[in-house]
Amino acid sequence: MMSMEFPDVRHSGLSGPTAFAVLLLPALAVIAIWIPFGFSLGGLIEEWDFLFLFARKGVFYITSSTTLPSQTARPLHVLPQALAYTLDPDSFHYWHIIQAAALMLKAFCGAVIGLYLTKSRALAAFLGLLVLLYPADTMQLNFRSLSDNWATALALLATVLCIIALRAQSRPARLAISVLASGVLASALLMWEAVAGLAALPLLIVFAREGLGVIQIVRHRWSVCLIWVAGVLCWAAYFMSAVRAGSGIR
Repeated sequence: MMSMEFPDVRHSGLSGPTAFAVLLLPALAVIAIWIPFGFSLGGLIEEWDFLFLFARKGVFYITSSTTLPSQTARPLHVLPQALAYTLDPDSFHYWHIIQAAALMLKAFCGAVIGLYLTKSRALAAFLGLLVLLYPADTMQLNFRSLSDNWATALALLATVLCIIALRAQSRPARLAISVLASGVLASALLMWEAVAGLAALPLLIVFAREGLGVIQIVRHRWSVCLIWVAGVLCWAAYFMSAVRAGSGIR
């Protein structure tokens, strides 16, 4: 019998001290990051390249051979910038808001994963803040990393959804959440292929929590694993075809 547990609203809950740990602390950290300079940061060379493309070709949300041929292997790479431009084409205000939202989502997912692993609010809050403040990409606050931050945030969200699917008792709910998790991960991969390294994260997290019990979990929840792997393989097939067709990766 599987002993796997995952925090949810009914048991550990995202209320009270736990909500403060996984929601309010990241929000306060993001506010603290923005306080010194506010929305004064503007675009650099790459950001103005996007604005030039939008002004010349019209705003587009998916790259193609006619809009941005060098990035067809990353069709969603321009999506965050395009949304910011759509909301306000005359300032970088929404670039800041979308960047802050990505950082908060990363921290929230890190905290929820920490809560699952340790059942400790304090450690969960620490992991969430660590994910927020100590990223592998040290250019996280530059608009150049807008897509990178969102791809990472979506990959972490997909990880949380995958683990929830692994513990779901209802088969229809399990399959629905699995498809959603796989779709979110595919979106992250289509935005930035570097997050492919996070595809193994759900299995590693469950192993860290359950030890060799992960084998039994995979045996009982093979459909979740199959849907997850299928999403990664579909992305890999698209990525390789785009690279062979001449898409540049830089």
